[in-house]
Amino acid sequence: MSNPEHLSKLRAGVGVWNAWRADNPGIKPDLRGADLQRIRLCGGDRDAEHYLNKLNSGQNLRDVRRDGADLREVDFRGANLTSSILSLCDLSGADLSETIMARTLVDSCILHETNLCWACMDEADANNAIFSECNLDRANLGKSSFTAARFSQCSFAQTSLFQCDLSSVEFKDCRISDSDMTYARLVRTRFIGGSLVDSNIYGVSVWDVQAELLHSANLRITPDEEPTVTVDDLDIAQFLYLVLENKRLRGVIEGMTGRMVLILGRFIQERKLVLDALRNQLRQLGYIAVLFDFDKPAGRDVTETVALLAHMSRFVLADITDPRSIPQELQRIAPSLPSVPIQPLILEGSAVYSMFADFGGYASFLPPVVYRNDDDLLEVLRNRVIPAIDARLAEIQKRRIEFDNALSRIGA
Repeated sequence: MSNPEHLSKLRAGVGVWNAWRADNPGIKPDLRGADLQRIRLCGGDRDAEHYLNKLNSGQNLRDVRRDGADLREVDFRGANLTSSILSLCDLSGADLSETIMARTLVDSCILHETNLCWACMDEADANNAIFSECNLDRANLGKSSFTAARFSQCSFAQTSLFQCDLSSVEFKDCRISDSDMTYARLVRTRFIGGSLVDSNIYGVSVWDVQAELLHSANLRITPDEEPTVTVDDLDIAQFLYLVLENKRLRGVIEGMTGRMVLILGRFIQERKLVLDALRNQLRQLGYIAVLFDFDKPAGRDVTETVALLAHMSRFVLADITDPRSIPQELQRIAPSLPSVPIQPLILEGSAVYSMFADFGGYASFLPPVVYRNDDDLLEVLRNRVIPAIDARLAEIQKRRIEFDNALSRIGA
């Protein structure tokens, strides 16, 4: 059970508690099993940026003072902290094992060498918190928000991260094993070093994740009621599950290839209105516009991405006015895409670059269309470009049918 004197000091408020801690540095507070529901121990300044700057400069976590309660090395084992507010507190060295912390706010807190084993921390708010060398084994963190939190050298074994918001979280040298990350939100999440193994990642939302794990293996991408399928790469988990659900995949591919239009162009600032108008016009015509803005020279990765998207498109619009990287992209996609029409567009009075004539021999290329201004471009798109592309696609389909019929007649 908790020490009554220690509990009385804590209930007296942050000021009394911190003064008592400062006067008695040798005492390790005992709050085991205490009922601390809805207790408020937050600091007056909820902006922890200056503390984070100190940490980034290499200052020891224990040397960084907070505006919240000094809860270092407090024994909270089995305590009930439901719906409490511990914002900006220092929980370094505290023992929070087997505590109930449902809907507790620990945002912007420091947790260094903190024991959270078996803690029930569901639906908590730990945004911007710093976890260093913490034990989170068997903890229930389900539906909690950890946006922009930082985990360094922490252990997650058999931990529930079910439906957690892990957006912009950094996991550095952490060990995650046999854990449940079902439906977790991973947006700009960073995994640097460490490991992610033997865990369930079914339904995770993965967007712009940086995964530089030392070890990643046996990640389950199917729900419990279905046969187990595992992958070793977090980045491809969503895509591979979609492949397995082949009926959905066929629908997605058919929908994309039938409606997607790839737009290539160098839309510098003064021509952004052209871009917006072009995309809006395509939307009104029922297409999905995908833009590649070549304001900077394209590298190999960008070129390969453009080629992939071109293969999935119904047609390609290429504004060759001040083209920069577009010749490189067209040279990559034209030879391998005889069935995808490519429509060059150019502003009246602009010069066509010297090697452009070489594309005239490709079946996919339509003759360049000249437009006078922004409004004229939209008129050209609706009345000349789209009909010409539809006609070319119909011609390609007719040739394909004729070819198939010829094969049938010769028994091929």
